[in-house]
Parts: sequence; structure tokens; C-alpha cells
Amino acid sequence: MERKNKVPLSLLFALCVGGCYYDVEETLYGTEGCDPAPGRFAADVEPLLQEHCIGCHGGPTPSAGIAFESHGEVVPLAPAMLGRMVLPSSDPQSMPPSGKLDTCVIEDFGTWIAEGSPNN
Repeated sequence: MERKNKVPLSLLFALCVGGCYYDVEETLYGTEGCDPAPGRFAADVEPLLQEHCIGCHGGPTPSAGIAFESHGEVVPLAPAMLGRMVLPSSDPQSMPPSGKLDTCVIEDFGTWIAEGSPNN
């Protein structure tokens, strides 16, 4: 006697319908992107420094002897700063230590560097 394995129709239907799932990018990530304008020192970099860096890297005794209070202090260290910003939060060298920066903030900083780090 031949035995046939029969799959219940409800299970077959559930597998077929459940396999039709897809993600909608706008739902997952939103529709807003980063500002396409080039990075600017006064508009993008200084606010970043004020909010995330000057607390440790400013004043009379900046952390590690590194100050970020002026354009001239930031320019030579900007590539290294960017390198620290893109490290995973779990890396002890990641900056700022308070947590990962917004992707658009990092992108603006990188654009400013790529544009020659102007004092604009």
C-alpha cells in the first residue's frame, strides 16, 4: 500500500502568502536625505564641535592636549577626527564617546574636508 504525505491546504496557503513579504524603503528609512549642500565650517562644523567636542577638547586644559575651538586647530586634525567618527561605537577610539553621530552630520563633515576645509 502506497502512503502519500498530504500537506494541509491551510498550511500551504500560509506558506505561500507569508513568503510574499517585502520591505518598502520609504517606510523603513523615511524619505528625507542629507542636505545636498557642501559642508560649511560656520553652518556645519562649528555646531558639531560645540555640541560634541568642545566639552572635552576646549578650555584651558583640553583632553589629550587637543583643542577644537578654532578653524586653525581643527583643519590639521580633521581627517583623523573623521576617522574616529566612523568607527563603531564599541571601539574605544570612537568619538564622541557619548555615542554615534548622525550620518548626515558625519557626511557634512566629510564633505567639508573633501572641499579643502575652507573657513566659510
